[in-house]
Amino acid sequence: MWTSIADVQPVILAFAEPLTQYLNGALDAELDFRAANREATVARIWADAFRNDWPGQLERLPQWSCLDKATYACIRSKAMYSNVMAYATSPNHWCIVGQHQYCNTNCALPAHPSWTPDIELSEADAAPMENLWLDVLAPFLECPIALAHAAIIGGHLQLLRYLIGEKSVVVADFGYIHEYGCSRPAMDIAAEYGHLEVLKLLHDGGALLCTTAAMDKAALNGHFHVVQDIVRFLQKHCNASFSPDVFEMAAAYNDLDLIQELHYVWHAPCTTAALDAAAAHSSVTIVDFLHRNRTEGCTALAMDSAAFRGALDVVRYLHEHRDEGCTTLALDAAARCGHLPVVQFLTEHRTEGGTVHAMDRAAHRAAHRGFDAVVRYLHEHRDEGCTTRAVDWAAAAGHLSIVRFLLEHRSEGGTYRGIYWAAARRDRDYPAILALLLLHDTTKMHSAAAVEHALRIGDRRTFNALLAAGCNGASDVNVDAITWRLLSRADALYDDPTTGEYGNTDRDEHKENFQFHINRF
Repeated sequence: MWTSIADVQPVILAFAEPLTQYLNGALDAELDFRAANREATVARIWADAFRNDWPGQLERLPQWSCLDKATYACIRSKAMYSNVMAYATSPNHWCIVGQHQYCNTNCALPAHPSWTPDIELSEADAAPMENLWLDVLAPFLECPIALAHAAIIGGHLQLLRYLIGEKSVVVADFGYIHEYGCSRPAMDIAAEYGHLEVLKLLHDGGALLCTTAAMDKAALNGHFHVVQDIVRFLQKHCNASFSPDVFEMAAAYNDLDLIQELHYVWHAPCTTAALDAAAAHSSVTIVDFLHRNRTEGCTALAMDSAAFRGALDVVRYLHEHRDEGCTTLALDAAARCGHLPVVQFLTEHRTEGGTVHAMDRAAHRAAHRGFDAVVRYLHEHRDEGCTTRAVDWAAAAGHLSIVRFLLEHRSEGGTYRGIYWAAARRDRDYPAILALLLLHDTTKMHSAAAVEHALRIGDRRTFNALLAAGCNGASDVNVDAITWRLLSRADALYDDPTTGEYGNTDRDEHKENFQFHINRF
């Protein structure tokens, strides 16, 4: 019968549940190991199997590495629960069942993990908690407050009611719940996870501690209809409100629907950080919406961040529609990250330029990453120049073409560091880079310094490479008198502003990531 309607199978499967789609091959593309949402697709398939108490062999389902509490909570029978636990603990499957610790107190706990947990529940325990399997939960019932905390986080309403009615748990005493290294109000957590009925129970029972995080997290994490109900409840019963950060967080998540809801429905407060965050996360659509519908504006950080991300469309939009402009960081960061179109646009349309020091770093950072075109453009169109780091870092990274270009077209040259780093490697283009650097070391001063450094730290392998390359001073060494040893991380060259020393890694990258708040949320 099924094969006789092959023409309409895709239409039918489009309306089917995830398990049916999977068993009929409709989710193969989403289950590719390179697919961005593979884990979410796997979770949907298993959740569907749990809800329907599927009698098939679990080995037929896609293998998972970790399922969350919400997926385990879909289990409906002890037979399925037993099968899943056997599957998860089988040596034939590589599965992780997450563990969470809870403390049997309502007091705020320190963020430091020095507190002693009273119970430890796994993600899989969400099944007995959701189904109120008291025999399975028996080991945890001696710590009812801790179990109640887990019930609030997981939205297990029946269990929470049982603990209140049978284990003398007092709702009014609920203050803070310790989760993921910090203590937060129970009301905030229930709202964040979208547990409206739990939220109502807490409120009606007298657990009234609530912060703006309740509204913010509910909006960011919930489905549209759930968010509306929770937000209305918090506004009506807890006098809660959104914080000015909620727009910024929504922009950081690239959630235009939420941005529009916050603006049109909830009239939430906003700051310049919202448009800055939208630009930092390359969302020209949200940038456009905030520009047209909000009055807070942005700061120069918006264009700086967009340039850092290589978001040319955002940089162009801000240039054409906003007056805040940018700083020298915009061009510097775009160059360092290899975003040539952004570097070109800023050079042609903006006047901020870059500072001498910052453009030096942008040049050698681009060289360090092998962006030939960026290095050439900076040389031909900018006046800031570069430092010896450009040649040295390009040599350390094995970029022969950039080393050659910089030596032929720039006057800064390199130092002993580039020679030493090139000699330390024998793969790829490193031998050719070493030969090129030695050819341009006309005074032989840098090669001698490289030899001296290798001897000073007892690096025999690099010394031998320098000796084979004919470096000055290497042939005069009594190798038997040297204490050769295995190198450690302490032997590496590091940045030292007081001496001008520098290593072969870009130690400012994480600082700039933070500065452009890409990973703030």
